[in-house]
Amino acid sequence: MKLKDYKNVQSLVNLSKTELKELSTDVREAIHQEVLANGGHLGSNLAIVDLTISLLKHFQTDAHYLFDTGYQAYAFKLLTDRQDVLQNMHKRIGYSVFQEIKEGDPYSGGHTSISAAWASGYKKISDKLVIEIIGDGSLATSVGLGGMLNFAGDDTHKGLFILNDNKQGIGINKFNYLDWEKIAKGMNFEYFEVVDGHDFDQLQAAWEFFAKAKKSVFVKVNTIKAYGLKAPNPDQALHYYSLSKTTPGIISPVKVIVEEMDKLLQDKNAVLFSAGMMYTYNLVELQKKFPNQVFDTGISEEIALIEAAAAANQNKTVYFMVYSSFAQRTYDQFVHDVVRNNSNINIIITGAGHQSIGDSHHGIYDLNMYNIFKNVRSYQPSSTGELYAAIADLSKHQGIKLIRCEDDILIDSKQPNINQWDYEVNLDAVKVLITYGRSYYDWKKFIIANNLPLGLVKATTLNPIDEKLLQKLIAENKQLYTYELVMYKNNLAANIRECFKTSIIKDFAFSQITIGRADLNEILKENHLDLDYVSQTILADK
Repeated sequence: MKLKDYKNVQSLVNLSKTELKELSTDVREAIHQEVLANGGHLGSNLAIVDLTISLLKHFQTDAHYLFDTGYQAYAFKLLTDRQDVLQNMHKRIGYSVFQEIKEGDPYSGGHTSISAAWASGYKKISDKLVIEIIGDGSLATSVGLGGMLNFAGDDTHKGLFILNDNKQGIGINKFNYLDWEKIAKGMNFEYFEVVDGHDFDQLQAAWEFFAKAKKSVFVKVNTIKAYGLKAPNPDQALHYYSLSKTTPGIISPVKVIVEEMDKLLQDKNAVLFSAGMMYTYNLVELQKKFPNQVFDTGISEEIALIEAAAAANQNKTVYFMVYSSFAQRTYDQFVHDVVRNNSNINIIITGAGHQSIGDSHHGIYDLNMYNIFKNVRSYQPSSTGELYAAIADLSKHQGIKLIRCEDDILIDSKQPNINQWDYEVNLDAVKVLITYGRSYYDWKKFIIANNLPLGLVKATTLNPIDEKLLQKLIAENKQLYTYELVMYKNNLAANIRECFKTSIIKDFAFSQITIGRADLNEILKENHLDLDYVSQTILADK
């Protein structure tokens, strides 16, 4: 069957193996074209098409389907009640790239491993069949295995727990040596393995085995990530396909960080921790060079941070590289294993700020999480020179240090005093805006282009603040404003207010709980943070 002739899941019931293969080929091509146009998670989506079609052919929609991570659900959405999904993802009013409760899915989760616990919760309460589909990289985590154990432990309802095993996570899965048959049977599952997860006869045999089983069944389905893809860059396609874009004068901070790590790890006392991001961060070669100093915990950020704390407790010079939205999952460990012990740890966050991929990946919450604690020293470099300066400054301080980086930074070799804020735009202006990161350069360009009577300060540290400069501005009776693409509490504005309790600080930041997904300009307008609105508001302020 061709995709253009597909109507609904009932269309699958009587299809032959040849027709199913034809449909799966069409679905893969449709997904491939969408991702080529917009970027996104490609490899796992292509790997799971046959499995998805087979499940829907046999079980139809009379079940709770949970995919982990939710971006593996492109084919599922396309074949159920969202046949326009591929034309309407990556839009403000459109479909999520993940499963989404408001779209009718059983859970909303952009992050890995959590679906197993969601599935366990549904299985304990719902009378409908619960089908959990999780990748091997996602399952081999503390949250994933804990959810699996609870899924098996509930014997009131029989459930179907499927491992989509392609030996990949975000790159090669370091735990792909696990014996899932022993693990599953040890948890009291019945076990079935599909040797070829792209063979419809073998998949059907698994569902027939499940029908006869007396208890929950664990099905290991072996698939090939990016199955059927002939890509110019297959390594990239294995996980995430990024649209090629180069902006003159702009670079990814990751490149700078990894180059500096290469130098810092020359010190045998230095260690670096990562959580499943070895390929994304290009740390593979670094690990080969320093095998006893670079550690990967798989997709378990909480484990990585605890291990980092343990290393710090043994007087190691510790670095932890982590993506912002992944760092947000470590709140418990950050509070109780790091902050309470005032561990000497250097945390380097990437992916801060707005992220177009979706609600769950925005890097707008991390600062608010860390900034509650005054013993956390935090930097926000916006250029390569400032990033070099921030990394160099880490060794001058004990305790918890945090460098917060957005997706790109300006190429500028000038290395300033990172602890001194920069005020060089419209020094005579009465109204002064304080901001940081790429927002500073957006504002600088905007102010100059529109000849606005607005001063501009670039903050390079968020804690501590530059008290000397602020005292000077307050003494000159400046009206102060802050602009931050983070949440509106526990941010830079809060730090300034706490230090200067009598000063008037008016701040602009995200106030909605859920920011949503869309182009940054759309997001800013919706949240009254676009530069036109903010500048007009400031200049009209009495």
